[in-house]
Amino acid sequence: MLKNHYTNIQIFSHEETGNWQTYQRDYNIRKWCKKNDINITEYHSNGVVRKLADRNQWSKIWNIRMSEDIFQPTQIQTQVELSETLSALSKKTKEYYAKYFQKNSTPHLQKWWEWVWKKLLQDFLDGRCRSYRYNISKPFESETSCSRLSPYISYGNISIKYIYQKSRKKWSN
Repeated sequence: MLKNHYTNIQIFSHEETGNWQTYQRDYNIRKWCKKNDINITEYHSNGVVRKLADRNQWSKIWNIRMSEDIFQPTQIQTQVELSETLSALSKKTKEYYAKYFQKNSTPHLQKWWEWVWKKLLQDFLDGRCRSYRYNISKPFESETSCSRLSPYISYGNISIKYIYQKSRKKWSN
């Protein structure tokens, strides 16, 4: 366990919208962190606004959040080198990750490179977005009007905030 090898551990994650199982998992992790005196910080993500007393404030909060500066990964300072972290993992865990990354690096899988999703977003904003509202629920028409960004949003390569701000910038000109 990493706690046996490092002090001052902190966990950073994002608020997730999920099902009962993911809610329970997150609850148990927060409970475990509290018991083990580990700081956990959850950043808000996309349109999720947790712990609202009523829904009347959702729109106001969402607009404030979407207008905030976009976090740049270059602002992160690595506290622990990956090789150090991997050396603390069990042999079985290392083997799992080695197989996982080997298996998931095949050419037929979704490409996650930044230039791919940026090109998709630009293409959407330059044309496909015009018919999005009318065609997204139509099986045949949606193919030519959807953003094609869902997998990139799901895996955190691009945020709703980024898409929102790029859209606002394009349409405010």
